[in-house]
Amino acid sequence: MPNKYPIALAHGIARFDAFRQRILDFFENLQIFVSKDDDNAHYFRHIASHLKANGIEVRHTNVQFAASVKERAAKLKEEIENKFFNVDQPPMKVHIIAHSMGGLDARYMIANLGIADKIASLTTIGTPHHGTSLADKGIAFVEKNAGKDFLEVFKLEGFADLTTAACEKFNVENEAKEASNNVFYQVYASFEQKDLIFEPWQKSWQIIRDCQGVGGGDNDGLVPIGSQLWKPFLLKEDGAPKTIIQNFFPFPADHLNQIGWFEKNEFRSLTHFTLNPIKLARFALDYERKVRDVYLQIAKTVQALDDDN
Repeated sequence: MPNKYPIALAHGIARFDAFRQRILDFFENLQIFVSKDDDNAHYFRHIASHLKANGIEVRHTNVQFAASVKERAAKLKEEIENKFFNVDQPPMKVHIIAHSMGGLDARYMIANLGIADKIASLTTIGTPHHGTSLADKGIAFVEKNAGKDFLEVFKLEGFADLTTAACEKFNVENEAKEASNNVFYQVYASFEQKDLIFEPWQKSWQIIRDCQGVGGGDNDGLVPIGSQLWKPFLLKEDGAPKTIIQNFFPFPADHLNQIGWFEKNEFRSLTHFTLNPIKLARFALDYERKVRDVYLQIAKTVQALDDDN
């Protein structure tokens, strides 16, 4: 039996733990040892440590904060090559699990940057494959009030790549190439009711909910469900379909929950609410554990395909 291919985790736009990452990089540049294994405050909270505890090799990747998909994809390729292939005993391939915009970064990288033969699978979670109406409205507001050059000046072009128009163009340019490669693609999608959404995103939830088409409707606070699901298949040049496996989270989850984070509004989902701090803590820990187990199941599922490669 061949060795199982390792897992690469690819984060989304505007990672909220960027300051933590910069501190770690600063100490590393000074050749001061600081453990990076503690993922309690990582973007993917407790995900890597949970996979490692279950015998799965996994590494984080780190790309630009909010650069364009094209720039982030180039950085993602560099990260994967340096962390997985420029080593003493490189694997034949890697699996990628990508959250949010990280899924678009990975798709672009696989389709355009000559690394498809090194990628066994791509699993996207909460990725706006068809964009989000929130980005449509946000970009229109910025361009009206700050000018069209604002995003480029402040290196925030990635937000423009999340509009429904930009993602439609992205799909037209890349799906034929994705259909022709040997990469296994699957998506995970989730949504949450408004009162359980992370509070700062409840307004964005309503904005998306009120819009029509794949850029609107039920959503996780930032990305509509129809956009997360991408499509059931791609068409190869000969017209044959290449299946995209579509999965739903086994429980409601917002965009933050998808990467292992729990917020207080989730307590409202309790059938019988209690002020008992021990019971509340147990509920939160059980919820976070359920999210980690989704990633474990993903890893086991894609690694089960390694025997066929």
